[in-house]
Parts: sequence; structure tokens; C-alpha cells
Amino acid sequence: MSSRPLEARYIGFWSIGLMLFAASFAGAAPQNTSEWGDPNSQQSLPANERSEDIASAERVENRLRQRALGIKHYTGDGVAKDKVTAFEWFSRAADQGDRVSQFILGAMYADGEGVGESKELAYMWWGLAAAQGNEKAKAYKAAIEGNMTPAQITEAQRLTTVWRSKKR
Repeated sequence: MSSRPLEARYIGFWSIGLMLFAASFAGAAPQNTSEWGDPNSQQSLPANERSEDIASAERVENRLRQRALGIKHYTGDGVAKDKVTAFEWFSRAADQGDRVSQFILGAMYADGEGVGESKELAYMWWGLAAAQGNEKAKAYKAAIEGNMTPAQITEAQRLTTVWRSKKR
């Protein structure tokens, strides 16, 4: 059991719940697929531009589907509630740059939900999400930094550098 006060332990839980609720609406697709338009209507674009646009869209769609599966497993929506499996799906989306999943991973590491507790990895994921404009992640990163030793901060920064170097 964590030595943190009860309020600090559950701050991540409530944040995850709020982010999951918001995220479930953020990527909502139209129910009527005719609203998406004709998939063959891109024929006026040059072939190389079409393929780049399609590849980019597929990466975004894949990332959002992975986040959605993480949410389903985290909340038990239609599947068995399993935070370890949720962590795996959020990790896949976060590795592709999904800032919401990066924020959620930070909270999971901070609270040890579905994964071992790690201030360094919470700091890393919140830092990555904050770098993409996630203001809540910026605040959480600052808060956890206040509870870390200089050695832990240095390690978290090293982990961030390693992660970024693998993504280039």
C-alpha cells in the first residue's frame, strides 16, 4: 500500500475518470456513415498525396481505437474490467503520440494502477503529454516533481530522452 495520504492516492483515480469520460466523447464518430462522404471521392488528388493522407488518417484512427479499448478495459464497459489490459492499450496509443493516453499512463504510474508505481515514469508520461499542450499534465508533472528527489528527476528526464530518440 502506498505511503501517500489518501487524497493524493485518489487524485489520479478521479483524474483518470474525468479524462476517460471526456475522451469517450472526443473521438465520437458519426453514426450514419454517409456523413463521412464517399471514400472514392479523393480521386482528384495525386496518388502520392492520397496515400500519405490515408496513411496519416489510419494512424490517427488506430491510435484512437487503442485508446478506446484502454477506456473499455479500464472501466469494464462491455469487457471484463482489467487495468493491466487497459494499461497495455493505453501504452500502444501513447507510443503513437496520443496525449490523452500519455496523461492516463502518467496517472496509472503515479497510482500504481495496472502497473507498478513509478514517479519517474509518471513524470515522463505527463511531460510528454504536456509537451503536446495538455495543461492538466503540465500541472501534474509539476506536482509530482515536488515529491521527487533530484536523482529521480534526472532519471525521469533520461527516460524521456530515450523515449523521444526511439520515436524519431
